[in-house]
Amino acid sequence: MVTVIHDDMFTPDVIADPYSYYGRLRDEDPVHWNEAYALWVVTRHDDLVWLTRHHELFSSAVFKNDPRPPYPAIDESDLGLYEYVRNYQGDQFIQHDRPGIWRCAGWSMATSRPSRWKRGAPLSKRR
Repeated sequence: MVTVIHDDMFTPDVIADPYSYYGRLRDEDPVHWNEAYALWVVTRHDDLVWLTRHHELFSSAVFKNDPRPPYPAIDESDLGLYEYVRNYQGDQFIQHDRPGIWRCAGWSMATSRPSRWKRGAPLSKRR
């Protein structure tokens, strides 16, 4: 059974109390297609774990690769700034798919080791 939820996820009411909106989604439609924004809203932990473990089916690089125009529409005078932000965000760690993300994660994990926290320990090794 498909539940129709008409709420816009960016209304002042939802922003003021997101727990009610997302709680309702989790109870009634935990994997919800939001027609207004053309995106999936996944609200249950087990579903998110499954999505994360099936990287071959889902892309994290949406921000950089999405061919659709911005929504809501952006004033033409701001499109240059939008493209700059889109490219900048697209290069962020979380926006990479495998195997590229492992190159970033490897460096990140190496610099996070407690042995690196000692005073004077370099953050990265030079090759």
